[in-house]
Amino acid sequence: MINQLTGTLLHVGTSPFKGPYVVCNLNGMGLECLVLQRSLPSLQASLNQETTLFTVLIVREDLLQLVGFVTPTERDLFALLQQASGVGLRTALALMDALSVSELASAIVANESKPLTVAKGVGPKLAQKIVLELKEKIATFQQSVALLGDSTAMPLPAHTLPADVASEAEAVLLSLGYHPQEIAQGLRAIHGAGTGETLDKKLTAEWVLQKALQWLATHV
Repeated sequence: MINQLTGTLLHVGTSPFKGPYVVCNLNGMGLECLVLQRSLPSLQASLNQETTLFTVLIVREDLLQLVGFVTPTERDLFALLQQASGVGLRTALALMDALSVSELASAIVANESKPLTVAKGVGPKLAQKIVLELKEKIATFQQSVALLGDSTAMPLPAHTLPADVASEAEAVLLSLGYHPQEIAQGLRAIHGAGTGETLDKKLTAEWVLQKALQWLATHV
C-alpha cells in the first residue's frame, strides 16, 4: 500500500479520459495520480515544487492506479467510500468533488441520502445504500478525526466563513506561497477570533486575509 508520496509536481491537468490528474517526480520516476477536481487550484499553485500527496493505490486485474489527496482525511474518506457496494473509483471521486469531507460525512451519519445524489452517477438507490452500509463506519471516522485534531478535515460553519470570502482569501494566500494545509489551518483559526455575530459583521475577504496572515506569521 502506497499511502503517501513526496516529490516535485511536474504536471497538473485534466484529461478527457482520466479526468483531473498530476504527475509527480519521485526519484526520477514520473508517478501519475488521479486527483479531485476541487484540488486542482491548490495543486497548480504547487507546480514545480516539492509536494506531499496522500495516496490510495487501486489494484485490479485491468488497472493499477494511484489516487492522490491534499490531506490524509480526504484519502481516508475516499477509502471508506469504496467499501460500500456499488461505489468504485470514479463514484467515490465524484462524491468527494460534489461535497466537502464535512458535508459528505455529516449527511451519511445523519442518515440523509438526498445530498449524495448531487454527485455524478449517484442515484437515489445508490445514495441510500451508501448511507445504510457506511453510517457506522463514517461515525467512527468522524470521531477519530476529532480526536486527532485534524483542522483541515471539517471546515468552519457556513455562517462563520462564507465560501466566497474563504475562496478569495485562499487564492491570495496560495499566491503568496503558503501550503493548502497551512491555509486551511489559518482560516479555521479565525473561528477563535470572536463570536459568530461579531465575525459576521467583519467578514470581508480583506479582514479574513489579514487575520489569516497574522496567524500564519506566528504558527508557520
